[in-house]
Amino acid sequence: MPKKDKFPTLLMVDISLITVVTAYIGARLFQILFVMPKYFLENPMEIFYFWKGGYVIYGAMLFPLIFVYLYTKRKVFLS
Repeated sequence: MPKKDKFPTLLMVDISLITVVTAYIGARLFQILFVMPKYFLENPMEIFYFWKGGYVIYGAMLFPLIFVYLYTKRKVFLS
């Protein structure tokens, strides 16, 4: 039986951290840009009030996919 190639542990840690951080940023960014842009233009400091809520699941799914793809393409396929 052939030995399966495994991802290095550090690569998996990097991917996990990228996923968590970009999911948070993407969810907030989608809220700001697509759901309530007029409100945030009138109150720009509210962008940083993360405890007041305002996250969109589409951004939390889309941003990590994009950034993990770009990271793995750069790290794995170009190395």
